Amino acid sequence: MTNKASNQIFKQNILFILFLLLPLNIFFSSTICFSVESNLQSGHEIIASVNGRPIFKSELDMAVEYEMNFFKANNQGKNLTSSEISRIVRKTKEELVTQELLKIEAEKLGITVSSTELESELKKIIDLFPEDKSFYQFLKNTRIDITTYKKILEKQLLGKKVIQRLAGSENKITETMMRDYYQKNLKRFQIPETKDLQHLTLLYKDDFTVADKNEAMEIMVKIVHDAETGEDLYELKNKYQTSRFQIVVNTLHEIERKKLLQELDTELFRLQEKEFSSIIQNQTGLHVLRCIKIHPEHLKSYESSVNEIGERLRYIIFGNIEKQVLQDLQAKADIKIYE
Repeated sequence: MTNKASNQIFKQNILFILFLLLPLNIFFSSTICFSVESNLQSGHEIIASVNGRPIFKSELDMAVEYEMNFFKANNQGKNLTSSEISRIVRKTKEELVTQELLKIEAEKLGITVSSTELESELKKIIDLFPEDKSFYQFLKNTRIDITTYKKILEKQLLGKKVIQRLAGSENKITETMMRDYYQKNLKRFQIPETKDLQHLTLLYKDDFTVADKNEAMEIMVKIVHDAETGEDLYELKNKYQTSRFQIVVNTLHEIERKKLLQELDTELFRLQEKEFSSIIQNQTGLHVLRCIKIHPEHLKSYESSVNEIGERLRYIIFGNIEKQVLQDLQAKADIKIYE
């Protein structure tokens, strides 16, 4: 496989990699309600407790350092602002509490993560990188070793297994549940108005002078005039294109607002069927849009939604069940945060 192909695969999978590395509290998107108290205990400083089990500041410091390094590694070394640091500390503290809560539940249920499961999950992550060394470079950038990373991954896998055990199988998602979700979330299935367009661009070259740009505008005016009399944009491209003036035509289907450059989007908003936009100029060249067809805003039917995203719909509903499971565990637990 070429380096270019490998890099493309890596880019396609990097979001999945980041998902695997996210904290558990983000997996389940829940808000933990804490009892906040002042802890004056001497010795090891306690920052939280779950059902009487302490979580020490040293654990928080280590986890926060990892999260900050992870942030920098994925943001070109950007320095964090004070508000970003505060957010990381708060989220990391919530994560440690969630992990401890799930660890307690795992002990009750007799759930563990075997070395085989851990190595299998680790291999899945390593395989998403173009080369093995890319994964280890990633670890180096986040300043953690493989042993520490395995401990982080083990905690995440343990939490996922607990939630999945308590939530049950996805097979329990019935059509009634799916229909109920559809009715309660109609806005998610509302399709905005979209338009089919033709987009013609006369491209500027780097060495274009003012005279060249004026000549380009004259050509574009002729193109629009001819198009308004019925000539096809693709034919007009061939008619007016020269070695000096390159013209590109694209047909765009079901384009909604804010999907084009701002100056083009403004024209898109006002266009009616068969109409042409005014000539739009930006750094890349001159542009004109033609509206071919308007697809009105509409609500997808339940049947068409299930046909298109049935499995995705089941995944969303099951995810909500998992969130509720975690919230129920939190509600029953004695969670204290010490400031």
